Amino acid sequence: MGIKVSVIVPVYQVEDYIARCLDSLCAQDLDNIEFLLVVDGSTDRSSAICDEYASKDSRFKVFYKENGGLSSARNYGIDRARGKFLMFVDSDDWVRSDFCRTAYECAIKNNSDLVMFCREIVHSPSEPTRDRRTDLTEGHKTFKESIDLLLGGVNVYAWNKLYKRSLFEGIRYPEGRLFEDQPVAWKLVYKAKNVYFTNKILYYYFMREGSIVHQVSYKATKDNFEMRMQFYEDIKKIGYSSERLDLAIANAALSYALRVKSTPNDEISVKVNKILRSYKKIPDKFSFVQKVMMLLYLKSDDYILVPCPATVVTTARRMSRAMRQARAAMVQMSPTAMVRYLYMRSLSLRAYWPLHGSARLATIQNIISNGQLLRSAAVPPFPKVAS
Repeated sequence: MGIKVSVIVPVYQVEDYIARCLDSLCAQDLDNIEFLLVVDGSTDRSSAICDEYASKDSRFKVFYKENGGLSSARNYGIDRARGKFLMFVDSDDWVRSDFCRTAYECAIKNNSDLVMFCREIVHSPSEPTRDRRTDLTEGHKTFKESIDLLLGGVNVYAWNKLYKRSLFEGIRYPEGRLFEDQPVAWKLVYKAKNVYFTNKILYYYFMREGSIVHQVSYKATKDNFEMRMQFYEDIKKIGYSSERLDLAIANAALSYALRVKSTPNDEISVKVNKILRSYKKIPDKFSFVQKVMMLLYLKSDDYILVPCPATVVTTARRMSRAMRQARAAMVQMSPTAMVRYLYMRSLSLRAYWPLHGSARLATIQNIISNGQLLRSAAVPPFPKVAS
């Protein structure tokens, strides 16, 4: 019998994490599978660790290539995979022992070309996990329902899905870009004749410093915005529309605007400004965080939607100075983390602020009511700001 599933694992500078990843692959309980470890120019001990596992388990195949980035490594693996289905794992993450079997059986039982599943986000082995999305309805999904899941719940990640290999005919990840899975996921969903979603958690995503999502650079921010907008604009062209999409576009624009200083000659800044200025008022559906972000960008009380909680206005005003001073530190934070960070920074600038420690965190938790437990460990350190 042929290979059922090929698991592609790009490997780059992860010597401290890859053993945990490979151990979880060793534990897979589905037969006739292969693991393609693509060493993408890594210069640490990652390659030696891969070779060690391959010498003990014939399911592991190690490939070496010059550094080309995550997309390049994934494409390299796709070109060499032999399985009927493909899956992806990032080398600093890990998976459940039934990662392959559960996804594969879902595909076979439901005659599906693409299977989506849930993940847990892990900050550290000692910290509680978050984003355990098991509240979503399991079953077959229409194209619109699948896109809804990509916009929120499952998201566009390459690694929480199983794909029939034929879906990648004519489709590859864009090389030289970060956040490359965003404009690709919907194309695979569009080609799939049958999409199935299971609400089982099969993947553990490790939020570590140094990973792509934590990169602090203009390129990371630019690529993130452009890849997101390409995804949003592409699905609009084929007729998808929803309030969720409108909010996603606004949120992408807000995130970029608050991280990068606007200049009239910057094409992205012009586009972002056009998107945000198209709003005559702050939408009802905006979260508290989005409302604060919008006010920070617009710097105008004229855009306040009445009735608007006073805490929104107060928070935005208090954070405006912190935003100007800490922009460099916000380049690649999530919207929620950024607002939380700015608020902490603004409080540090107020010498007369009477609360400290747990009392301060409790106050911030009440003000930034985003439904997540606020832990002191989740608050980034203050940047060094030139006087």
